[in-house]
Amino acid sequence: MNRHASTPGKTIRRFGDRQLRAPLLRLFCFPHAGGGAASFRDWAGLSPAIEVCPIQLPGRGDRLHEAPATTIQEATDLLLLDLCDEMDLPFAFFGHSMGALLGYEAALWLQQHDMPGPDHLFVAGHAAPHCEHRLASYEVYSDDELLNTVIHLGSIPPQIIREPDLLAAILPALRADIQCCSSYHPPLGGTPLDCPITCFCGATDPLVTAAEMRCWQEQTRASCVLHTLPGEHFFLQRSLNRLRTEVVRTLTGVAAVACPAAHLAG
Repeated sequence: MNRHASTPGKTIRRFGDRQLRAPLLRLFCFPHAGGGAASFRDWAGLSPAIEVCPIQLPGRGDRLHEAPATTIQEATDLLLLDLCDEMDLPFAFFGHSMGALLGYEAALWLQQHDMPGPDHLFVAGHAAPHCEHRLASYEVYSDDELLNTVIHLGSIPPQIIREPDLLAAILPALRADIQCCSSYHPPLGGTPLDCPITCFCGATDPLVTAAEMRCWQEQTRASCVLHTLPGEHFFLQRSLNRLRTEVVRTLTGVAAVACPAAHLAG
């Protein structure tokens, strides 16, 4: 991991007064390309025992004026600087779209350096690292083509679509994230992860197929389960309740092993 010279903002966020006093475990959430911590604002009440910690990379939200990372490695380095200080509790990773690559790379780095890793990796809306990444094809789009495409995918809230200045403000981070995806190459001969992986796929997602999601099995020595939910690439919005229920159910099992004297309440 290389230290990044310009990282004044903390990468890990919590939801203000909804922060838990005594969580049993943490769920670190990695957003989609162009997204930030606010993408997971509806996850704050996931469970009384799960502290949801969304990731805020530079170039978005309250870090809008910082230069965004332009490679997956750089972005992973940034978040690992803070993650390594948050290992006093068992934890899991959840990554959507580009966030799935970030979660995978962070888990792999921790494992390769004999550090505590996630007890579970959740990936949504992105093919396994060794498969084709359709998001990378957006790199050649003009600004208007790119914005129209991501608006069609459903990644931009309606209130931002109506504000040209806000749309222009999100473009640098979106382009940088697409550059991250287009330049990404999985490690050659990479060691499979030790933790189980749960995959989520939108039934009509134009960017990834269920077959490509199943290929995540090759990235773990443990179990790999796929859930197909109603919706397209941003099925997290349409199928939020079902998604949250499955995440809590899975993490209940994690907590039962890591904290046998306690349990999670959904």
